[in-house]
Amino acid sequence: MLKSIGSSSNPDEVERLYRQGQAWIRSYGGQLDLLLLLEAEQHARHEMEETARVLSNINNILINGIQLILNRVFHCVGFDKINDDKYVINISLY
Repeated sequence: MLKSIGSSSNPDEVERLYRQGQAWIRSYGGQLDLLLLLEAEQHARHEMEETARVLSNINNILINGIQLILNRVFHCVGFDKINDDKYVINISLY
């Protein structure tokens, strides 16, 4: 709700409030539409930025997590002790 004009159980007062509400909508409607549009655009832009940030964090976690696991396996198996380039695996996840 943007504005409350009033309320009443009296039919004449309800009619007067109705006309007052219509007049208010006519005089301020365009300005409110523009403000609401700008607000919605700003909200959508913020949501897109936040979504991109969250997805970037997830991507970084996946890459770093995989790298940590593979490094442990590499060392546990003993590949880090091999000096022959034929058996050394250079893993790049980027």
